[in-house]
Amino acid sequence: MELEINIFLRREIRRFFPKVVVLDSDVLPAPVTFDVEPDGFKVPDTQPKFLVNEGVNDVLHTFVNQYYSFYDQGRRSELSEAYHEDVLFSLTAGPLPKNEENQFKLGAYFMESRNLMRIKESSVRSKKVRRGRSETIKLLETLPKSVHDPESFRYDVTIVTDTLMSINLKGVFREETDSKSVIRSFTRFFVICPTPRGGYYIINDLLFISNASKAQEKVAFKPVETPLKIEPSTSSGLETVQREMIAQFSVQSGMNVTYAQQCLESRNWDYNAAAELFQQMVVANAVPPEAFQR
Repeated sequence: MELEINIFLRREIRRFFPKVVVLDSDVLPAPVTFDVEPDGFKVPDTQPKFLVNEGVNDVLHTFVNQYYSFYDQGRRSELSEAYHEDVLFSLTAGPLPKNEENQFKLGAYFMESRNLMRIKESSVRSKKVRRGRSETIKLLETLPKSVHDPESFRYDVTIVTDTLMSINLKGVFREETDSKSVIRSFTRFFVICPTPRGGYYIINDLLFISNASKAQEKVAFKPVETPLKIEPSTSSGLETVQREMIAQFSVQSGMNVTYAQQCLESRNWDYNAAAELFQQMVVANAVPPEAFQR
């Protein structure tokens, strides 16, 4: 009976998603097809985000941009305040399907990986869950250096209440070691709750890491092709090098170009000083939400 149900489910999934190659970690056999297009069927275009409540957009972007501005700049210990003292964290690493070419080793992650397809013993599964703020930060600091591509981020926010918000974030990052640079893909699931001070802390953090597919690698870290949108009254006297600094600072900080320009101008176009000012404002929770609106 169970076998019949599985066959039925796979057939129905294939009917709606005919290009599915791997399902439940199994490579499916090539479908029997005919050289005709199905009538009236089209898979919807991929959207950059789904928000159950559009009112959380500012909170979402502020939280994610601030988190990764610390994570990618070697300041992960300072993320301690972003986590609840009783937070639960787990890391899972897994390879791409066998038909993908980018099969780089994931050794740096496998030691701490809580991959339930590989770990069968309940005691080991439990041990792989990091409990508490200090244990979570200790593990994060052992992971390789990274630079995330904010243009690759895709968000799903499906639960929003007065007491919590769930964030499902997908994207790619560049892992940098002394010997090589590799593009990885990630999926991260945060559950965050409001703090008495008005911010948010993380109570649950699930991180899945794999290699980027060829398709992901092809578009990763590509320059944004949209033109700079700065008011003429404030940009007419800018030099080309200053415009380039604004574009780069906007991408790295996550702020829009208007606020990126203001930050650079406040430090007389000293890029490092502007970056330091931005980090100080992040720590003080002084960056307004509209700074991250594109």
